[in-house]
Amino acid sequence: MPALGFTKLSILFFYRRIFRGKIFDILSWTVIGITAVWTVIFGFLFIFICGTTFWVVWQPIADKQDYCRDSGGRQIGFAATDVCTDLVTLVLPIPLVSAPFDPPCILTKNFRALMVSKGLAAANVDST
Repeated sequence: MPALGFTKLSILFFYRRIFRGKIFDILSWTVIGITAVWTVIFGFLFIFICGTTFWVVWQPIADKQDYCRDSGGRQIGFAATDVCTDLVTLVLPIPLVSAPFDPPCILTKNFRALMVSKGLAAANVDST
C-alpha cells in the first residue's frame, strides 16, 4: 500500500520539475499533501488490519477469520480513493500540456492514453 502512495508522490514531484506557475504550485502541493496523508492512513490501516496480532496477516485464511475484523469495507475504501487520487494525479498537468503550443504535443496524447487505461482499470474493478 505505501508503495502506491510513494509512486504517486514521485510522479507529482516530477510534475513539479516540469511545469511551473503559481496556480499549479498551489494545486500540486495540495495534491501532494492529500496523497501523503492517504499513504499514511492506508499504510496504518493495512498494518493494523488484525489489531496487534501482526503474525496473523501471513497465516492461512482460517486464522484470519478468528483474529481479524472484516476488511471488505477498508478494501473498497482503499480502491475508491486509489482511483480518485490516480485520476487527480493524471488530470493535474493536462491544462498545462494542452496549452496552445505548436502542433498537438505528444505529452497530451500520452496523458490521454493514461486516463483511458485508468478508466478501463476502474471499470474492471467495478465489474468484479
